[in-house]
Amino acid sequence: MGSWRKDERHPPQAVLGIIEGLLHRVACPTYLGTISLYIGWSLDRTTQMMEILQDRGIVKPLTPEERKAMGFPSEANVWQLVEKPSVTKARW
Repeated sequence: MGSWRKDERHPPQAVLGIIEGLLHRVACPTYLGTISLYIGWSLDRTTQMMEILQDRGIVKPLTPEERKAMGFPSEANVWQLVEKPSVTKARW
């Protein structure tokens, strides 16, 4: 992946698209660590990108109740798409 310094306002749009495409492809709530490994950036930077996607209404973190209902640990950092996943938006 390309570089993105903290002092820049926004990460590369391509990376945001890759994250969104990944979530459409896996079609289920995904750990932040898995997303971070996939794009090859730190957890801190990945969190910043997820927050940008959240501000745009694309993703949301699971609530404690949702994590419990889905069997995730209570301290897990798990994100999912706001809309229903679509194969046409998946990046392979």
